[in-house]
Amino acid sequence: MSEAMRNTICERATKVLNERKEYQLFGSIYVYVKDPLPQCVNLTSVLQQVEDIIPHHLTDEVDTIYVGEFPELVSREVKAVFKDATIYITNQQDSDEEMIDDIIHEFAHSIEVFAGMEIYSDGFLEREFVQKRKKVLDILYKEGYNVSVVNFLDTEYSRELDYFLYKGIGYDKLSLLTLDIFPTPYSITSLREYFAVGFEEYLYGDRKQLGIVSPTLYGKIEAIINV
Repeated sequence: MSEAMRNTICERATKVLNERKEYQLFGSIYVYVKDPLPQCVNLTSVLQQVEDIIPHHLTDEVDTIYVGEFPELVSREVKAVFKDATIYITNQQDSDEEMIDDIIHEFAHSIEVFAGMEIYSDGFLEREFVQKRKKVLDILYKEGYNVSVVNFLDTEYSRELDYFLYKGIGYDKLSLLTLDIFPTPYSITSLREYFAVGFEEYLYGDRKQLGIVSPTLYGKIEAIINV
């Protein structure tokens, strides 16, 4: 077979895969591609890796995954969201790894549905989170940022705080300032995001570093996974 023929066959196969709309995850979760993904993303590979990474017993709260452009994602300036047993994820992905990370993050939020009491009820995770927020608050004051103590110590999601961290400071700088305090800059956003980012790091990031930086979070995730 000539090189030109091989290339033609590969191009046709890639085209067929890119035009495919329906997939399954874990044999029971329906995945529908509303809007096409970029050619640099192989959804078949993404889903296979997700199946290899996330323990099957933690996936029961997700029925469907929709991939595409959705008004809620655009208005909230987020890449994915979990809502009513469904994950909505943008088709604007830069790589397989980025999409895998987004999917794992939203599965973490789905876990809160059945394990919320175990995660949050004893207050240990919240205590660890707030102590870290206080450290970051002190650092930001020393850096000259004017931060509201009330807003910054509230563990619930605040769009104002989210915007301040993302735009006002910037994740690159925030990453340097909080390197040994939070797993990632986004995990500072709220208690729930702290858990979800920790779940990502445990399964798809630097698990050892997570255990060093956030031992309570690490322990909560490990208990859920090994139930």
